[in-house]
Formats: sequence, C-alpha cells, structure tokens
Amino acid sequence: MLNDLGFDIGMVGVITALAVLAKVVSLPYWGRAINRFGNRPVLIATSFGASVVPLIWLLSRDPMLLGLFNAFSGFVWAGLDLASFNYALSLVGASFAPRSSQSTMPFQACSMQAARLQGAFSSRFSGMPHSSVLQAYCSCS
Repeated sequence: MLNDLGFDIGMVGVITALAVLAKVVSLPYWGRAINRFGNRPVLIATSFGASVVPLIWLLSRDPMLLGLFNAFSGFVWAGLDLASFNYALSLVGASFAPRSSQSTMPFQACSMQAARLQGAFSSRFSGMPHSSVLQAYCSCS
C-alpha cells in the first residue's frame, strides 16, 4: 500500500487505526443486536457486509474515502467476529467454553493470515496485470 497507493507510513497507520477504533466502538452495539436478534441473523448480515469490504477498496484511492471504508470494515468485522465467537461457544456448552476458545482462536488467526497471504501471492504471481488496486483487493479478500 505504501508504494502502490503512494501513501506514507503515517497515513497507513491512520487508516488502520480507524478500523480498530470502529471495531472497539461498535462491539457494544453488536452485543446488544445479538442479544435482541440472536447470533444467526447478525452472523448472516455481517457476512454479507464483510464480503463487500474488499470491493469498496476498488472505488477510490483517496485517503479520506479509504479511511471511511476501513472504518466500515472495522464495524462489520466486529459484528462478524463477535457473532461467530458467540455461535461457536453456544455449540460446545458452558463446560467446554474455555477449552473451545483456547483451541479455536489460534486456528482462526492462522487461517485469516493464510488467506491474506494467498490473496497477495495470487495477485502477484498469477499473471494478472499488476495494478495496485487489484493487488489491494486480492490482499484484503
């Protein structure tokens, strides 16, 4: 992103921080939505929202819009993370909840990183045109 979009490290830090801030701020709201509607509807809605996140990166190279897009990404991923974690815990029951979270969180983190690396490698070595926007899209998806 530094070379392809022409941003400096400070701008990338601000854009990344907006996603984290949106995630932290929106978690209580997602918790109330899950309590009101249940895990499944929130999980479905945020899954659709998360699938749109990489596509909106194709719309602009403007740092302000990318910051807004990344804040939306943090908002959507907060709901998806919370709903999927609650759903996983509801499947195993209260007695196995600590063991379940202990075993699933590292697997989730490794699989998300593997997906990002796969997207980056496939955009770099697939013979696709090396457009910066296309590489950003493949790395985020």
